Amino acid sequence: MEAIAIKGSARKAVGKKDSKSLRKEGMVPCVIYGANEPVHFVVDERQFKNLVYTPNVYVVNIDIDGTSYTTYLKDIQFHPVTDRVLHADFFAPKEGQQISLKIPVRTTGNAIGVMNGGRMRVPQRKITVKGLLKDMPDFVEIEVSSLRIGTGVRISELSIPGVEFTDASNNYAVFIKTARGAIEDELEGEEEGETAAEGAEAPAAEGGE
Repeated sequence: MEAIAIKGSARKAVGKKDSKSLRKEGMVPCVIYGANEPVHFVVDERQFKNLVYTPNVYVVNIDIDGTSYTTYLKDIQFHPVTDRVLHADFFAPKEGQQISLKIPVRTTGNAIGVMNGGRMRVPQRKITVKGLLKDMPDFVEIEVSSLRIGTGVRISELSIPGVEFTDASNNYAVFIKTARGAIEDELEGEEEGETAAEGAEAPAAEGGE
């Protein structure tokens, strides 16, 4: 998984009053949970630009006054009106500890069903996987070229070394939905194929007599 680095400073005080003061200065109160005791720190809110406003998921390497932590973003709170970041929780897994992350889905190829007029649906923009942080993929890539109308790829059909998919195995990760025009085209194609087949069989039958 791709990594992103941010720098912070340890908080000297923890409380609502202090947090409010920090936000006025453009700083975001944060905390790291996980392997050790919680670490409270602050980060310039501008450092969240590339971490939060993106569908990507990152390993977050945090430097707090010279001490490094390997983490991932666990939770984040936004202001209900301005959408500014109010608080962020990071998690630092212990060595060998498995975690669950929602990883974005990416499709590759041009589905046959879409070219025939169908519509591709990706029910879950992110799929949950479980494993070690170091084994987490940047995204779940699904090849769709062979998918026809009415077919798809289920969670149970996905495989990435080192991680386990934990969403319902019968759920579709991607599906080609039927469209009215596409149905008509397919039916016409089938009828033409049947007519041609019947026409091809007739001379053979006459020759047999």
